[in-house]
Amino acid sequence: MAVQPRVIFTQFSSVDSTEFRPWIEHLDRVLGKLSPVRRDVADPTVWQLVTANNRELARSAGLFDGFGSARDAAKATVASLAKAVPHSVVDDRKGLHGWYLSIEGAPDVVCARWYLADRERTQAVAVAVGALAGATLGEGARVAVDRSSNGLAERGASRP
Repeated sequence: MAVQPRVIFTQFSSVDSTEFRPWIEHLDRVLGKLSPVRRDVADPTVWQLVTANNRELARSAGLFDGFGSARDAAKATVASLAKAVPHSVVDDRKGLHGWYLSIEGAPDVVCARWYLADRERTQAVAVAVGALAGATLGEGARVAVDRSSNGLAERGASRP
């Protein structure tokens, strides 16, 4: 039995969580002015595309209110991959290359990391699109531990 790439889900304690901050900073660097507006949701949740060995390939560009919304969005992304348009970006501060996919004009998927060369970026887009097309979707969300100043405030284990 071959192990497939999968989409996993992470739920944060709040949009102000210290664990969520790096996610938003990455989105802002990749998408710039196209980065989604922050909104307060009860259960901020995102999705990530990972390989069988848990290497992250891509991330959702959106923030969703709970596991169900995030899973529905990931399903919709997979169903719309034929319409996805890749966009190249360069981080002017460091000269690194990134990418995102838009579907119907809106950013939908972003790179998980930055690349030193354009050819690496081009290959990463192809790998991510291929993996996403065959990925299995997780059945629950991992709850991120909030390491804020008030100590370790874990909201629980995995939620369906």
